[in-house]
Amino acid sequence: MADVHSKEQRSRNMAAIKGKNTKSEIWLRKRLHACGFRYRLNLKELPGKPDIVLPKYKAAIFVHGCFWHMHHCHQFRLPATRTEWWEKKLTLNQGRDLNAQAKLRNSGWRVLIIWECAIKGRNRLPEEDLISEISSWIRNDSAYDEFPKAESCLTSTASEAPFPNHREKLTDNKES
Repeated sequence: MADVHSKEQRSRNMAAIKGKNTKSEIWLRKRLHACGFRYRLNLKELPGKPDIVLPKYKAAIFVHGCFWHMHHCHQFRLPATRTEWWEKKLTLNQGRDLNAQAKLRNSGWRVLIIWECAIKGRNRLPEEDLISEISSWIRNDSAYDEFPKAESCLTSTASEAPFPNHREKLTDNKES
């Protein structure tokens, strides 16, 4: 199937996709600030440049777009055109994510992944519940978590999923 846009238009569309200060990130930052948390943004010194860093709690938060980071939820669907190219690109994105998370955890940082579908979309989590869970995670000493939980997003079993489950890969990198 041919692209409905010209090469130039597709290039403009792709260039307009934001890498930071997304609506989901801003939404979360406002709520964390309202809860009294103070944070820094996109620290270049840390692997993966986490979206939100809470130095006081040694916590790094990533707000991942479900498409770009291959989350197994209703918001992710592999494009029908150039499937091999997209699969390779998105798999590399996921690999970089896991590598950055492992480096952070090995250097003593705690990692939290907030998926875009937790904040917006038809299956988003209730705001109060999500913020309560995130606040609780920040204050406790858990090394890793993600919202929503990977298990709650899969519509099929992990063996039937089109790509390896993000959380399963991460557990291989956990500290002993």
